[in-house]
Amino acid sequence: MNLPLVAAIVRGDFRARIETSKGVRVISVFTALVCLATLLGIAPDLPNTQFSAVLTWISVAILVFVTYVASAVSSGEILIPGERTPADLATTAFTPRAIGLGKAASALVYVLLLVGVAAPSLHFAHALRGDGWSSALAQSAVIAAVAWGFAGIATFLGARIEGDLLRSLVLWALLGLTFGVLPFASATAFQPALAVAPRADALARWVCIVIWLALGVAGFTWTSRHILVLRRAS
Repeated sequence: MNLPLVAAIVRGDFRARIETSKGVRVISVFTALVCLATLLGIAPDLPNTQFSAVLTWISVAILVFVTYVASAVSSGEILIPGERTPADLATTAFTPRAIGLGKAASALVYVLLLVGVAAPSLHFAHALRGDGWSSALAQSAVIAAVAWGFAGIATFLGARIEGDLLRSLVLWALLGLTFGVLPFASATAFQPALAVAPRADALARWVCIVIWLALGVAGFTWTSRHILVLRRAS
């Protein structure tokens, strides 16, 4: 593994995502949506039972926001000027393994940035009920794992599917399946939308985290292998 090559990919992606005007707009819109969902959802005078339901809704909304932005940027649905996609890097001297690891690391850095932006709002909602940072941090761990896992899958979609429309349709189908179908198909809290709930079981959260981290590793590994296939075919 060539760490300088991995670091170069991470540095290039992160600079494009936080320094370009489009990258800044993405972060700004994301921050506004998180704050809006939090402020519109909370009401300090709500009974504790109703407040728990509202806090769950806020948590799921933040989970969806973080996951979508991370996966859309990783897949190229939200194309940031200056960021090089896996297909762009496939024609360079970067090794397939370095590209996969670099994209995995840059996705992790970006997910942590998004979670860091969202965490204060999540903590604010918890603080209204007298909870400390521990509750928000436990939920943030689930959000980060799911978002990174989805980013890995989205990165592979970006490398594998050339058509923008088809790639977006597949990404949205996976998002809809994960957040719109699975929570209703099973009563288990292992699903992301249920594992992120404020009172979710600790074991359920850990299972969810491990599953989505494994999916992320698979996605970035598939990306590396696909780049190797492309090079052999060229």
